[in-house]
Parts: sequence; C-alpha cells; structure tokens
Amino acid sequence: YEDFIKGTVERDRQYTKVSDQYVVDSDEDSKRAAFYDVLKVFLEKRNLSVEGSITWLSHQKCDDMFIFSKWNSTITYNFGENKRDFGTDYGICCWYTPQLNFSDIPTGPDTDWAYWFNSVPKGAKTGKDNGFSVLFDIESFDYGYYDEGSEGLKVAVVHHLDMPIIRQRAFHVAPGTENQIPVTPTLYTATEQVLERFRPRDRDCYDESEIDLMYLPKSHGYRYEMSNCLFEAAYEKILERCHCAPGFHNEGGATAYQQYPVCQGKQLTCSNNILNRMGEFNEVEDIIENKTKPCLTNCEDQINDLFVTTSNYPNKKTFKEREEFCLLVKKLLRTCQGHKRLPLSSEYPNLCSALENIPNVYSHCSNPLNRWRSEKLENKTLARILQTEIYNYARENLAIINIFIKESYTKRFRKTEKMSRISYIASSGGLLGLCMGFSFVSLAEILYHIFLCLGLFCKRRTSRFISIEIERRKTRKTRKATTRTQQRLVPVETTTVNNFSENNQYEFRDWL
Repeated sequence: YEDFIKGTVERDRQYTKVSDQYVVDSDEDSKRAAFYDVLKVFLEKRNLSVEGSITWLSHQKCDDMFIFSKWNSTITYNFGENKRDFGTDYGICCWYTPQLNFSDIPTGPDTDWAYWFNSVPKGAKTGKDNGFSVLFDIESFDYGYYDEGSEGLKVAVVHHLDMPIIRQRAFHVAPGTENQIPVTPTLYTATEQVLERFRPRDRDCYDESEIDLMYLPKSHGYRYEMSNCLFEAAYEKILERCHCAPGFHNEGGATAYQQYPVCQGKQLTCSNNILNRMGEFNEVEDIIENKTKPCLTNCEDQINDLFVTTSNYPNKKTFKEREEFCLLVKKLLRTCQGHKRLPLSSEYPNLCSALENIPNVYSHCSNPLNRWRSEKLENKTLARILQTEIYNYARENLAIINIFIKESYTKRFRKTEKMSRISYIASSGGLLGLCMGFSFVSLAEILYHIFLCLGLFCKRRTSRFISIEIERRKTRKTRKATTRTQQRLVPVETTTVNNFSENNQYEFRDWL
C-alpha cells in the first residue's frame, strides 16, 4: 500500500511494475499481511500503535482540507495557526477556533487546554465582514467512506468548551457551494439569590462550581453543559456495558484507557449503539462530590440558533480573477508533486499536466493582490485549458462557509425567585393595607383595643366573682337563720302533732 501511494519499494518485498500501477505477485492474504507490516513499521517510527492510530491516519489531513480563513477582516493562509485534529462520535474532525493561534500552543499530553480556551476573549462583532469565513477543499477524488452516500462536509458550530457531537449537531455542506450561516445567540442566566437559596434540583440547573465531569473535566478545556453531560452519561454507559473505551476520545478520556481497552469488533458495535441512543442516559459521576447526579442545564449558558442559506460557487466568469484561483493553483501543484497524484489524476487526468505544462506557474500569481495574471503567457490555449481544469475541480471540491452573528442585540432569559422573603413581607403588608388600611398607627390602635378588651373582660370577671361571693354569703346567712328557727319550733310541738287531726296537721304546716 505504501509503495503504491509513494512509489517506493521495500528491499525485502518483490513487486512488478505494470505501467503506472504496482501489483503484488502473491495472493490476497499475503497482500494483506504485507500491508499490515508496512503500516506497523510506519507507525513504529512515530511511536504509534496500529490499534490506536488507524482511525487518525485514515481521515483527511486538515492541512489538505484548509485553504484559507478570514476572521475579523484578518486572513490566515497557514492552517497550522488553527490546526487541531479532534476526535468526535462520528470520526476525526478538524477543529477551528479563530481566536486562538494553535501554532503558539505547545501541544502534548500535558497541554493546559483549560488555560488556553478559558483565555478566549468575548466580544464578537456582527455582520459577515466581522465573522469567520473558511475555504475548504474536500478532495472528493480521495473520498471513500462507504456509510455516506453523499459528498461534502459535516459542520457543527459549537461552543469552544463543548464536546462536538456530530451525530446530533452537524449539518451538511455540499461541494461547489457558498454557505451563509447567521448565528442568533440566546443567553440564559440565574440570579445570585436563586443560586444561594435553592438546590440544583429545585432550580433545575447547576452552577459551574457545583459539578465537574469525570471524562470531560474542566482541566482539559471543557465546561459543564447539557450536551456535554449527555455525552458523558453515554460514555460512562459504554464503559459499564461494553467494557471498552471509544478510541476517538483521547482529550479527557485518557483515564479510561488505563482501565479499559479500545473498542473493537463486537465492543465497537456496542459502543456505536449506545452513542446512537445518546440522550436516553442522563446520570453522570461528579468528581467534586464523588456521587451520581442527574443531567441538568447550566445556570449560565449561551445557545446559538443557526440558519443556513446556500448558493452555487464559484462563478465561472469571475473565478479566475479572485484570490481563491491562485490559492487553489498552488495547492493542486503541491498535490500533483505528492503521493495523491495517482488518485487525483484518475479523476482529473488533464489537471496535473495542465499545471506542469505552464512554465513557472507560480510567477503568474506573484503579485500583491495574489491574483491570476496570464497576460505574459504566450500560449493562450494552455491558459484556457488550465482555467477550465481549475474551475471544474473547484465546482466539485471547493466549499465556503461564512459564520457570523446576525443581530446586534440578543435575548437574555434570567432565572429569578418567584417570590423572595422581602417580597413576601411586602406583599403581606400590601394586602393588609388594602383590606384594613393597615399602618403603624393602626397597629397601635389594635393593641390598644386588645388591652382594653382584656381589661374589660378581667373587670367583668372580677365583678361577677364578687356578686357570686355576696350571694353565697347571703345564702349562708339565710340557711343559718332557718336552721335556728326549726330547732326552736320542732321540739315544742313534737308530742302534740300526732294528736292533731288531719286538718290540724295542715294548719300546723301552714303555720310553719
């Protein structure tokens, strides 16, 4: 395989050259074994393993995809300034953060991404001229992903501290198009009273200091956010059920590789099934409190709404007069001189020859404006052939995206207390004032009448007690007088009562 794309021959391998192609004098098994050996040697020279690096080596290099970018009216021609290959749930992607110059960042396992990404300043301006524009070359001649039936790019516009989830957030960009992507941000915040008074479950959100994800930690340049939490939940579920770690997540997931192997075979199928069900799992491990927590939104967040419009690119009549023409000429000339010449020539057989037939082709683009100038070219036919070939290639491979903030204002949603303690007291006072005309004077009057009523009540009880006591004493005196009278009368008449007749008895009773 390496001999085919580079034109070299290993001394211990025997090849037969047939025209411009190389064939192996062996069966299919030996061919596969030879490919594996070559790949293994190639990776060992770079201190890489076959299992952990085949995915990274098989994707298109970001240097080959990138042609130029513009940010705040500043043009960048070297992809090294924005270069960052990044593993996602869909594959290896090219990461673009226009505010950072990645060539100034020391990359490695100890890179403090939290420092660099948290230092990105705010203050993006509105309008296309102040946005981010990138010209891509998708190199469709070297594109062979069997699982996709279309050509183009998958683009996801995400927060620079988020894990890009391509399966859910990406949209397609077709070759031969210019895409306008206006962004409308919406801000979500919470007041300090809400953060201090309520628990996360009650306010339905986390403060940034209340949770930190195990495999998307803040120390690796991530933040807490709902999509990050859902990815973390799916990632932890893969470790639990599939007993392996997805090979793409090496920025923050290195601790998982120490305990689990990279997903392969049936484990890879298990991993993909869980990633396709992302959103069903919503519990993660918090490394701050070392306990499981549910996924909630961030109390302070920015949500970007996108709207994509597309037009054909490039314009055949003006393309040769634009800077992109010369940039593409220089890139294709480098491609024709490299190992991609064979697949490029198989799709565009006249392209490399048209570039090489023009003597000193770089000189026709060497001017301050970087524009194609063919006036000094004597053979106008070669110039027309080159222009046609470059245009045909551009129509089938180039794509431009223009990302910018649409409006000069934004919506802000603030989560506040429905009723604070002070509001409750004020509302209660208002209701009392509305119903009773309540005031401090009214309070004094109420207290006065309360004490007055208590005094009257006590006075009445005292008077009643005295009256009862007087009546009781009178009753006692009356009873004593009656008893004395009975004691005087009864003994005298005792012997005679029985001798009375009935009439006399009644008369005696009447007398008594």
